[in-house]
Amino acid sequence: LVENGADVNKKDDVLDRTPLIQTFHGGVNENRYKIAKYLVEKGADIYYQDTHDTVMSLAVMIWDRDFEETRKESFEFVKYLIEHNVDTDCPTGRVRNVFNSAAYYGHNLVVEYLLDEEIYNINSVDELGITALIAAATGGHIETVQMLLTRGADVNIYDSYGNTACDY
Repeated sequence: LVENGADVNKKDDVLDRTPLIQTFHGGVNENRYKIAKYLVEKGADIYYQDTHDTVMSLAVMIWDRDFEETRKESFEFVKYLIEHNVDTDCPTGRVRNVFNSAAYYGHNLVVEYLLDEEIYNINSVDELGITALIAAATGGHIETVQMLLTRGADVNIYDSYGNTACDY
């Protein structure tokens, strides 16, 4: 369709989603990152934000846990977005920034990359006071919690609800 002139940035009439945003919705699709990269190469707007999510927030939270390859593809796509200066804050997303989102969804490759590249401080808080450690604990990702603790995450930071990671 794209090769025949379909608009890669056309929004649907119901949910205001572009084809790139729609790529991340739906069931398991081991080709979603190949499709996303194709759409980007054809001019899809990587900065677009629908009413709930950004391309960045979806790239972090949507990866098929049964397919190790999609975890790596998700990581590479997140790196690609960061290299193209896509905002790592997701104010309309379910989790407010890509660091906390990656921790919440147990995406350790992204968490480690964001720390190694010093894009986020390990104890960064979003506007709700949530740290990556709190997000990982809330998401139930023990490996992510352990990795963050090993790297020096502070267990005594309170979120705006008066809770620490231990409370989750």
